[in-house]
Amino acid sequence: MKFIPTLIVALLISNVAFAQEKKPNQKKGSEIKKFINAYVSAFNQEDAEKVQACFHFPHSTLNQEQEFTVVNDASELELESFWNLIKTDFNWKSNKVKKIQVFASTEDTAMVGLTMEGMNGDGKAFTIAKGFLGLSKQGGKWGFSQVSWYFTPVE
Repeated sequence: MKFIPTLIVALLISNVAFAQEKKPNQKKGSEIKKFINAYVSAFNQEDAEKVQACFHFPHSTLNQEQEFTVVNDASELELESFWNLIKTDFNWKSNKVKKIQVFASTEDTAMVGLTMEGMNGDGKAFTIAKGFLGLSKQGGKWGFSQVSWYFTPVE
């Protein structure tokens, strides 16, 4: 049981060390932002195949309840049930990107902050989603290797 907290600490330390070493360059930042926007667009279109293609497997997730999970396969993402839940419970229609911040990047890794609003069918925001995303490039393609999300209701 001590393995998971140790792994989380190791991941965070490695990310902090990485972020202090590398500053994002303008060209790489625009490429990363283009990838993030394509992910959000695929999510909004409820295109499970395109969303799954934005992730590397395995990848790690950390949710706001501080539950750490390793996702080994695309089928574990359970996108259809998630879309059904947010549509039913919140009248979700789409996510709107508010801010993408590239904290650090190299040719094949990046740490990114993403802030989005979840929009309902009336065009009103009902939640703020903040993500801290670790990206890596494999086979020349960007993908999520670490994701951490936190959601707060809009007041």
